Amino acid sequence: MNELGAFITRLRKDKNMTQAQVAEKLDVTYQAVSKWERGESMPDITLLPAIADLFDVSIDELVRGAFHEKEQDKIEFVKELAQEEVKEEKVKDEEPNKEEEKEENYFNNFEFDGSFVDLIDKISPIIKPMKLEKVLRDVVDRVNKSTEEVKQQWKAQSKRFYPYFSPEDLTKMVLSDYIDDYDEMIPFLNSEQKDQVLDKIIREESFSNIDSFLPFFNSVQKERVVDVLIEKKQIEYLEDIIPLLSSNAKNKAIYYLIENDKYDLDNTPLLNSEQKEWLINHLIEKENYDEIEEIFPFLNTNQKNRLIQAAINSGNGENLDFEELFPYLGSESKDLVIQCLSQKGGVDFIDFVPYLNQNQKDQVVKYVLREDPESIGEYCPFLNSSQMAEIVESYMTAPFDGIEDTFCYLDKQQLNQLAQFFIQNEMIDELTDLWQYTKKNR
Repeated sequence: MNELGAFITRLRKDKNMTQAQVAEKLDVTYQAVSKWERGESMPDITLLPAIADLFDVSIDELVRGAFHEKEQDKIEFVKELAQEEVKEEKVKDEEPNKEEEKEENYFNNFEFDGSFVDLIDKISPIIKPMKLEKVLRDVVDRVNKSTEEVKQQWKAQSKRFYPYFSPEDLTKMVLSDYIDDYDEMIPFLNSEQKDQVLDKIIREESFSNIDSFLPFFNSVQKERVVDVLIEKKQIEYLEDIIPLLSSNAKNKAIYYLIENDKYDLDNTPLLNSEQKEWLINHLIEKENYDEIEEIFPFLNTNQKNRLIQAAINSGNGENLDFEELFPYLGSESKDLVIQCLSQKGGVDFIDFVPYLNQNQKDQVVKYVLREDPESIGEYCPFLNSSQMAEIVESYMTAPFDGIEDTFCYLDKQQLNQLAQFFIQNEMIDELTDLWQYTKKNR
């Protein structure tokens, strides 16, 4: 059931119009109106102005499809006016209402043969809401006195007719266990009636489909649901409804889940900045950094820095997946990561280099020249002239294999320095490699 369909049903009943009358005014079939109200389809967008005019509401109210609390007085006023107009018409018109007679005769002549679903299908478009509500009460009474087979048939299909019941009758049916699919009928109830249904749900702990009808509750009712789920430790249901909660209720639910180590990190995108702070504070307090890679893309720079610094300072930094985290880190955090990984040793920084500033690249160059100089050629595309000069100086202090991989990144002065070094130290193979390179790239 969509909210727009429930809204149209309420407006039609307030006008005491049949579906057939609404259909005639809008130049559509009564079957189309019936489908709107049952939530099986939506009105064409071009019909919205006509529907709004018919029911004396704005298009904005119609599209949102739900009454605001501040509008209830207006609605009651419209109802009172409509009732006064009906009374005035009866006084003025001495002739009996032919349309009412037709409806009355149709209903009186219809034989109840047990096919109650067919009955409602046939009469609902032509009987006005108040009369139809009385008919439905009679149908329910007859069903209750029928065989079990008829009861089950009606119960299975009666949800199609929820738009035609009065809210009071729907509430009574729920409280008497006649209805158990709350999500289909809740849109037709007012706030007080929803409170009664919620009382029953809480009393019976019927939380399995709570997410399907929660959108129709107001903020106070949603907060009450959260309080009950927390009290009864119904964690699985609490997680499911977080996107549907109002601000206060969502804060309660999230705070409880975080504090009890039950929060699913996959839901981090749903958190606001304050809620993310709760999560970060809790992770730091518990020194739980196992899966922080999942939440990093959704944190601001300060939050990322604080979390990564806490992880490293706690001594748990070595276990983090820095390759995945690095693109999301701020400069200060990158400094800490480089320091942490350098102390650990045996680290390949090549995947991090594109994200480093020049000072950080200086640190990495020193580390690679100290720990694994043979791989320095991989880093050269990301280095500046002074860093390349440091590589040449380091090589001339302690030669290492693979210096030929750096030739294409060295300037003319640096190549001459290497040539002189090769000659002085009679490094024939290296000198040959350099000569071939210079010859090829003249």
